[in-house]
Amino acid sequence: MMPPFDYSTRSPGAIHFEAHGGVLYGNGQPFHIKGVNWIGSENRAGPPLGLDTHNLSWYMGWLREHKFNAIRVLFNHQMILSNQPLEPPNEAKYGVGAPWEAPELAHFKYLDMFKRIAEVAAKFGILIMMTAHRLGPHDWPGNGLWFNGYITEQRVVESWHTISEALCGQWNVFAVDLQNEPHKSSWGKGALHSDWGYAAGRLGDAVLSSCARWLIFVEGVGYDPGAPGVDSAVEGIWWGENLAGAKGQPVSLMDQSKLIYSPHIYGPSVYEQSYFSSAAGFPGNLAKIWGKRFEFARAPPWSTPLCVGEMGGHYSGLDRQWQDYAISFLAERSIGVFYFALMTGKDGGDDDDTGGLLRDDWKTPESAKLALLERLPSTNVLALKAGPPNAPSPPPPEMSSPPAARAQVL
Repeated sequence: MMPPFDYSTRSPGAIHFEAHGGVLYGNGQPFHIKGVNWIGSENRAGPPLGLDTHNLSWYMGWLREHKFNAIRVLFNHQMILSNQPLEPPNEAKYGVGAPWEAPELAHFKYLDMFKRIAEVAAKFGILIMMTAHRLGPHDWPGNGLWFNGYITEQRVVESWHTISEALCGQWNVFAVDLQNEPHKSSWGKGALHSDWGYAAGRLGDAVLSSCARWLIFVEGVGYDPGAPGVDSAVEGIWWGENLAGAKGQPVSLMDQSKLIYSPHIYGPSVYEQSYFSSAAGFPGNLAKIWGKRFEFARAPPWSTPLCVGEMGGHYSGLDRQWQDYAISFLAERSIGVFYFALMTGKDGGDDDDTGGLLRDDWKTPESAKLALLERLPSTNVLALKAGPPNAPSPPPPEMSSPPAARAQVL
């Protein structure tokens, strides 16, 4: 049996989250995530984008104004493990005495930066999800697994323990995303070296062993090697979208009430899939496609809540039609969303296939996107936190002996 964890001593005032019957609950009430991705800290020892234009409080206030209640914050394991100071100003490029990119984070170490971001977010009722976006800062797309030759699975576990030690006590850090788009992993095919379903169980338990209150977000895989019956490149499967392996091999955690499945979905502005056409019945054909790839997980016997970890695009033409359908589909089913992204690079360019909620000046809002996202339900975090005391933690679940494959650490 698991010990009965005392959540209040681990993080005073934290909302108690648990998943039951395909629904996420916060303090006993259905909880609706309306989140955003904030990029920029995953590919360097640096802050998220935009902190040379506005300070942290400006962004948090802007998000609260538009009823966002969560941020998917991106990191890489190598920088967590080294915890080096943030990159100083490039004086060779910008001149002696050039200001820090994020003045309020000057001289912070990498991990301390995330703690400060969370502290400011807490004042505005914004939750934080720590997302393992890369193994090292330059590992994109990487090898598509959750480990490599220099960031082994043991080192990944060490990184998560380090994060837990630093952030478990911060009440609004509520979840972790174990690995961004493990596209070269298999799921349910019996290939132990690449089996993401078993690995997610191991990594999730490692996180829960040091921060029992956190939700564990598990993304899908890609199409090669994919999952049984969902492993063909011609199907147009997005990296991170493919949860089909969970049908035969659901992720098993020491506390199953902490599990959230988190697919990624995109539209025509990212890549023109074959099913984005009137001949294929677009956009009505998307419901069947998503049902096969991830929406099944909400129903028995899996009964696991879903929250889309990434979706977005340039809101025009065919992509506008895709986003209109996708947001309506997700809102009607109370599936949470982390929209991609708060902002992208100022220079735009051919690789900017989504744009942001703020335009390239990082000041002007994309009003049409914000109007679309008003359809998404969003729980008021501060009101929920100020309500009745946290519900008591549920009875500890039986701890079954994991199969040998799940216990193997790579």
